[in-house]
Amino acid sequence: MEEDHFRMNGESTEEVKFLTKASVPGVTQEDDSLPNIESSERKSLTGFKTVPGGLDSVLPEIGSPGLLIVLQLVIHFSTFYTLSGVVLIYVFIGYEPPHTCSHVTNITSLLSSVGLDNTSDIELIYGKCVIQLVQNVSGVIKSVAELGCVEGNDFKGGKLVSFVAEWDLVCNNIGLGELAQTILMIGQTVGAVFFTSVADRFGRKIVCMVCNALLIACGIGMAYSPNIFVLLAFRFFVGLFQQGVECVGYTMIVELLTPKLRKSIGVLIGFNSTVSVIVMGLVAYLMQAYSWRMLQLVVALFSCNVLLYPFFIWESPRWLVANKKYKEALKFLEKACVMNGKDFERVKESFQYHVVQHEQEVHIKQEMHLEQEICIKKEMDLEREICIKQEEKGINQVDDTTADDETSKIVKYNITDILRHKTLLITSLIIWFTWITNTITYYGLFITSSSLVGNRYVNFILMSLVDIPGDISNLIMLHFFGRKTVIMGLMTIAGTSLLTSTLLVALGTSSTTIILSTVFSFFGKFGIGASFNTLFLYTPELFPTNLRSVGLGICSSVSRLGGMLVPYSNLLADIALWAPGTIFSAMCFISVVMFIRLPETRGRPLPNTIAEMKQWLS
Repeated sequence: MEEDHFRMNGESTEEVKFLTKASVPGVTQEDDSLPNIESSERKSLTGFKTVPGGLDSVLPEIGSPGLLIVLQLVIHFSTFYTLSGVVLIYVFIGYEPPHTCSHVTNITSLLSSVGLDNTSDIELIYGKCVIQLVQNVSGVIKSVAELGCVEGNDFKGGKLVSFVAEWDLVCNNIGLGELAQTILMIGQTVGAVFFTSVADRFGRKIVCMVCNALLIACGIGMAYSPNIFVLLAFRFFVGLFQQGVECVGYTMIVELLTPKLRKSIGVLIGFNSTVSVIVMGLVAYLMQAYSWRMLQLVVALFSCNVLLYPFFIWESPRWLVANKKYKEALKFLEKACVMNGKDFERVKESFQYHVVQHEQEVHIKQEMHLEQEICIKKEMDLEREICIKQEEKGINQVDDTTADDETSKIVKYNITDILRHKTLLITSLIIWFTWITNTITYYGLFITSSSLVGNRYVNFILMSLVDIPGDISNLIMLHFFGRKTVIMGLMTIAGTSLLTSTLLVALGTSSTTIILSTVFSFFGKFGIGASFNTLFLYTPELFPTNLRSVGLGICSSVSRLGGMLVPYSNLLADIALWAPGTIFSAMCFISVVMFIRLPETRGRPLPNTIAEMKQWLS
């Protein structure tokens, strides 16, 4: 079959040589870590596929997932367990409790400042941000003057219920409390791009480990902040390192698994995140009697699992393969074979065939495809023969200078590659907008949960609980439908529910209407939460290996543009109650329409190059 394929493309089988020890990039002739398997020997290896399938074809040989991969997943899950709390703790420590102006201790001095005497007919009415001076003149109440909260505010629950209360971030200082969440989102934007780019170039493990350690340090720093400006600085770095852990860690999980397992693990990660948010809500509920600083400290220490990383976490084998570090990838496979009781020699042969030789054959096929395109252009457009010859000359010059190094070249991508390829850019723009929609809707519903009817702790926990049926439905739907279909369906549910909730709030004020509006808000949270989890699974599958981590990082960064506005949704609701819900639902519907253009990734091996990704989209 292979010989016929090459003859059809004008090549003789003698001219096409598969990779052996001498031609493996980064491996010398003396290196016997990779077996020498010639074409005839490859065909005799029983159990191997006719066409090399990359690392996805090797992982089943080690008994994937197996004990080693399960251990990696457990530690990564314990890391993800802390990440949602880092973001959503703002709901509690940045809470604005009911408040009124503090009572004035020296009323005489206050009255004299506005030219009044301290007489019995003068009364002070303490409002939310205003002290109103009224005078009783013959039984008629007359407003004399209005002053600000000259001695600060009194907060229900005391000064230590949140940093907003402790530092009096209301009235004239309004906006500083919300800025803490916006600053976090800015940090996430920077971290998602920066650390994922670093991880794609220098490895996943070291980036994930360092970011996790620094995340703990900054979380502890927040608990001991002396003022809002120091807290804002720490909040920025918390967002920065949180994204380093989340994006890189998620990429490591995806790269450990075969396509069959990725959908289940993606749902489990979402379930794990849901449970962590519920636990944080319960911890906050149980710590109501303690200061916000103590709650922050407890949540920060949740990340202490970083101590396990140096001893139990391995570098991503897929990243090692993409960067031609075959020896290190084989060490991982050998360890997995030992723990799973598998034959490492057979796995090593499978690795040589499915991974090393597969990459060489991909290069060969790409070269032949390029030659065919040039020939077709010559036959169909003779008038442009001179231009074509000039292009061929340029191509030949490149080929002449790089022919000797073709097999040893490691394909490196960066952010600019997304901008250079039109198909990749269009795909990225669609997925970016979808991420913005999911972020602004998901976190917006959490932050506004404190304004819903009932106890704010209970509302927060209920908002978290609705993600559990979302995770279960995800697991079921992904078994029957593709990622793309599931995301579109869930976002339609979210948009419809939030639009209904908004209409109920805007058109009615009865208790029944308010309750129904809250119920539909929970349905909207169900849809957007499940969509968000599937989006985390779908996005890394779109990008090639050396662009996968940075691709996910850019999506996460772009989404924070919407997240920066989320804390101010309550202020918008004060102006127009219907506005936030209308914006959320409209963005959901727009995302569904745009998503039609994207490919389905269900059951497909992860693309290694941009060329392979383009084949999906063609």
